[in-house]
Amino acid sequence: MRDPKRFSLDLPPGTILDALNGIVRAHGQLAWSLEPNAPPTALAPGTVVSPFMIFVSSHASNGHGMGVHLDREPRVAELFASWRPRPASSGPVLDRVVGRKYNGDAFVLHGAYDLRDLAFAAQIPIGVELLPPPNPAPRGVRVTGLTVRDALMALMALDPRYDWREFDGVIVVRPVLAWAEPEHPLSREIPAVRLDQVTVADAVSFQHSLLEPRLKYAPERDRGPEVPRVSADVPRGPLLLLLNALARSHGQLCWIYEELNDRDTQFFGGRRHQLSLQAPSGEGLGFAFR
Repeated sequence: MRDPKRFSLDLPPGTILDALNGIVRAHGQLAWSLEPNAPPTALAPGTVVSPFMIFVSSHASNGHGMGVHLDREPRVAELFASWRPRPASSGPVLDRVVGRKYNGDAFVLHGAYDLRDLAFAAQIPIGVELLPPPNPAPRGVRVTGLTVRDALMALMALDPRYDWREFDGVIVVRPVLAWAEPEHPLSREIPAVRLDQVTVADAVSFQHSLLEPRLKYAPERDRGPEVPRVSADVPRGPLLLLLNALARSHGQLCWIYEELNDRDTQFFGGRRHQLSLQAPSGEGLGFAFR
């Protein structure tokens, strides 16, 4: 890597995950990623292909990668299943009853950062634009058993900086002032879009290519019919329309927009905005953009 910074590392025995977190923590400005490794079409006799690649990258280089083998079969099917929505609840979204979180715990709402759990707990699509959390954090309100409307009213009482609206079955929570900001990134005009049964990863990549014109959209390799998929067919208009269409198509997906702080903006090459799609399990895919 072209990054010249040196650092020290002292970790006890543990997992590869512990090592990766220790490396990026000790350096302070690194990121690590784990990706499936598609085998080449032609292999030399005796070649062993690593099923995954781990990359470590910094703002000063494209990163360095290595192959990784596992001591058991990867639980890919289980990971895909966590993105798949449960059978949809019936009735208007605001009247649906909030259930429990993905891990089975009662849903205690402390602020907007907890709303990503509302998509699963109430079986609704939702979008959230985040502000820095209040300090000190509110005590929280248990919303399991309440309607979605009552849960949103509880949020407004906990943090009056936010307001919510419903867009054809999608609940969108944003800062009060953001709704009236014409130059907001979520109001940025994009061309008409039609996506038909694409993976969530492809939906994220496509949005990234729309917002970063120098990037070329490249769909991921086909992972089979079991992978959860989304569709969208929206006219030319604000980015918000596409985000809501993807969340609505999935049924329990949460899109999240936030402004990056100065340090993260510098790390991402001056990109100050961030978008992500969050699955019911909390797993997410996203990107920073200008």
